[in-house]
Amino acid sequence: MHRGSLLAALAALLLAAPLAAAEESLWPQVGGDALHRGATLVERSLSACTVGALTLRWSQPIGRSPQGTPSVVGGRLYAGSANGVLWALDATSGQVLWSKGLGGRIATPVVDQGRVYALRGDDASNGLLVALAASDGQEFWRQPVNSNGHQSPVVGNGLVLVSSNRLYAFSAATGQPLWSYGDESGVAYEPAVVGDLIVGADDGKLVALTADGSERWWRQTSVPALAYRLRVSADGGLVFAGGFDGMIRTVSVGEGSLRWSAVTYGEVFAPAVADGMVFAQSSTNFVFAFDQQTGALRWKVDTTAGQLPGGQTSNFPPAYTNGLLVVATGLVDPGGANLENWMLILEARSGRQLWRTSLGRERATQPTIANGMLYLQTESRLLAFGLPPALSGRQQAGGRYWLFVPLTGTRASGSGC
Repeated sequence: MHRGSLLAALAALLLAAPLAAAEESLWPQVGGDALHRGATLVERSLSACTVGALTLRWSQPIGRSPQGTPSVVGGRLYAGSANGVLWALDATSGQVLWSKGLGGRIATPVVDQGRVYALRGDDASNGLLVALAASDGQEFWRQPVNSNGHQSPVVGNGLVLVSSNRLYAFSAATGQPLWSYGDESGVAYEPAVVGDLIVGADDGKLVALTADGSERWWRQTSVPALAYRLRVSADGGLVFAGGFDGMIRTVSVGEGSLRWSAVTYGEVFAPAVADGMVFAQSSTNFVFAFDQQTGALRWKVDTTAGQLPGGQTSNFPPAYTNGLLVVATGLVDPGGANLENWMLILEARSGRQLWRTSLGRERATQPTIANGMLYLQTESRLLAFGLPPALSGRQQAGGRYWLFVPLTGTRASGSGC
């Protein structure tokens, strides 16, 4: 074989091998998965060595967001909007593939086994749960349900769960209503599916239900308004819940016994959980990191870096990947008007800031991370941040990287950290 052809073939093999071995990182529903951990554990392109090269790859107007986040599966991004449109976009380019008008408002859709489940609602709680084909938006079934459209469905163990004034369970295959739980003033936000249990917050108590809606256990809390989303540790057997009182409460999945609690001194959504740590963003301008098992404070960081002190920040959960914590934050005045917003990337172990970009006056929700890209849904558009192609698939070793340039086999390296 000619020497040039041999080098080209070797270069192609070296470039293709990491891509073939790489596992697709998915973010199919609110919080990343049915556990709501707010983490993707297979991502390798984004690291402390590469984030400095992140740039805005595309921006797509989709209309105002009702606190939703995008879901990403199979190279496609799915997002809802406050004008009742469900969008399917190419996750790499931002090109619109299809859209479906459902009326009302739509938060985070769920993607599971080739279907997209979207929940539409309005101020009169006239809700509609719809199952569509992920490929083209063809409708499989629809069911009326009480919802104001700020919640997102959760899929697990063959069920579609919808939380509103009650928790409703539907068959994912047929849409048949199966059971409901709670009274008319109870459940408010998405439950988590933990093995064969469904764990949620209901009118000041944490509740674990079986697949048929029967109570396994419940634990009363000190705050009736503790009805935030849950984040669950996949390997620690713990449930983490945030509340209006600034407390994070941690209970065991098995029997609901309290393991530890921590104070953030401001309203807090439930945290992200990964790497043996629990990460929470509070409305007091701080992001906190706690030890997952003991609740000991590891670090806290002022996300505003001293800018415009006295304002409150967004308290949407952060997102974790590969030793990084991605935070969407911003300042609002006492009247609720947006002053300034940012996306930050912190080193998860230390809280050290690695990267920062301004989002202007548009508030963003929890970031979505998939396949080397960061996605944000702001109050009017979807934003996608990515790495240059040469960095997005590179292999790392000991904080350094290498890549082979096609046709030459030349080795390039650098710390990037």
